Amino acid sequence: MSGEVAIIAGVVVAFALVSRRISPTIVSAPMLFVAAGLILGPQVVDVVDLEIEVEGVALVGEVTLAILLFSDATRIDLGVLR
Repeated sequence: MSGEVAIIAGVVVAFALVSRRISPTIVSAPMLFVAAGLILGPQVVDVVDLEIEVEGVALVGEVTLAILLFSDATRIDLGVLR
């Protein structure tokens, strides 16, 4: 279980390292995280197979969601929004 959480944390850190480079492209953070989940999940590589009932998974999911939402909120162009 702790190894799987470490892998997920590694994916988040890897995204943080490449996020500036991919920002001009059409690829968004949710796309990358879904792709990482599909690749690392039980359907392809089967490295990460977590149960939803595990509290650690819920915590990682909530932290990841918060990072994604704040990251998207910082890119809002107020001029276009008005």
